[in-house]
Amino acid sequence: MTKHLTKDQRRSELLHAAVSCFAEQGYHETTMDDVVRAAGVSKGSLYWYFKSKRDLFLCLIELWFGELGQFLDGVIEQDLPAGERLRLIGETVENSVLARPDLARAFIEFGSLAMRDTALKFWFADVYKTNLGMIRRLIEEGIAQGEFRAVDPGVLAQLIVAMFDGTFMQRELVRGDPASALRLRDLIETLLGLLRP
Repeated sequence: MTKHLTKDQRRSELLHAAVSCFAEQGYHETTMDDVVRAAGVSKGSLYWYFKSKRDLFLCLIELWFGELGQFLDGVIEQDLPAGERLRLIGETVENSVLARPDLARAFIEFGSLAMRDTALKFWFADVYKTNLGMIRRLIEEGIAQGEFRAVDPGVLAQLIVAMFDGTFMQRELVRGDPASALRLRDLIETLLGLLRP
């Protein structure tokens, strides 16, 4: 019996199948036929929603970054001390990556692709600057409230974003090694200890 899904449900199902393919095989090795097989749909159905593999991949990344941006914005706006909000960011991102490791691998694939695709590089730069700005604002609040010692908020925001990105990369490159365990919470705690006035 055929499943009757709404357009949004079908699109979500296709994106879910695609992220598994991209994470497992990489962007260049994945074909639209692979996604069709993984989703259990016809090729026409896939092309109805996504005109190309690049379009599919970009929709997936836009969705992921969009969710991340909304989450960051929500955390930054909470009425909590800056350190607590940083802890919450680390904990939620860690849980998200542990629950969906394929997304972290797809993110790494995206970085590799963006290095060679000028349009994607500019798009990523805009998203990066927005997220960096939110983290910077959080640090500035912590300094103003006396919770953090005086540091360059721009440099520290860059360090935090690099810490997240680097942790994803390490985890994938040395998967299985106990040293590669995702420990964002511990890293945030260490950082907060160094920031205390």
